[in-house]
Amino acid sequence: MRDNMSRLEDLEAFIHIAESGSLTRAATRLNRSLQAVSRSLTSLEVDVGLQLVHRTTRHSALSEAGQAFYRRVKRKRRLRPIG
Repeated sequence: MRDNMSRLEDLEAFIHIAESGSLTRAATRLNRSLQAVSRSLTSLEVDVGLQLVHRTTRHSALSEAGQAFYRRVKRKRRLRPIG
């Protein structure tokens, strides 16, 4: 099991991938390497036991499970107070 900070980084990477449609753009926005973002996504997928993103060499798209997971994550982020 990964620590809480790593899990947050994995979720952050997933959200950026979902919103940008690209691991490369997510990595740029997060100021992380493409490899680090890809590792975060893979770790998250292993943790939840689902493929969240369909990847090709040129494109990334959320799977059906990824779309549902994204909606849940975004809803929980809106409900959680900041600070």
